[in-house]
Amino acid sequence: RAGKLNAVVVHEGQRVSKGASIAQLDTALLEAQLTFAKEGLAAESALLNELVAGARPYETEKARAAVNEREAELSEIMSRHARVTKLVGRGAVTPSEFDEVEQKQSAAQARVTSAKQVLAELEAGTREERLARQAAIVAQQEARVTELLIEIDKSTLLAPYNAIVSSRSLNEGS
Repeated sequence: RAGKLNAVVVHEGQRVSKGASIAQLDTALLEAQLTFAKEGLAAESALLNELVAGARPYETEKARAAVNEREAELSEIMSRHARVTKLVGRGAVTPSEFDEVEQKQSAAQARVTSAKQVLAELEAGTREERLARQAAIVAQQEARVTELLIEIDKSTLLAPYNAIVSSRSLNEGS
């Protein structure tokens, strides 16, 4: 990899062993990218864990209570509808009053259906497709972290074989 030379740790005439560090390239940008990638990995992993865990018990209980509340409202409206239906036959209720009760009953039924759907979604948990997508995002973040660690590792220049440094043509900052 190319980059600014931060340190040359050998001198002319010095013996070096194969694999010994001889120079270090600047890694400041890579280190910043690594920090960013690790933070992204932590955030995406946390989201995956949240999706795997599913709804909290209190969320499910709250949804169940909403279903019960909506069903109670519907029951009350249905009773009123039955009373109004009897009164319509006797002419004691206007058609517009009857229509209003019909409308309220339909709306209450829709609220019950909606509340039951919310509860069912919470009880079913996260969709497999969503989990797979999030797991793939986590894997991508892990790969990016690994890639940056490899690039940082490559920033240390190593002696390719046992030798004596005959000349040093580069200095720090090159």
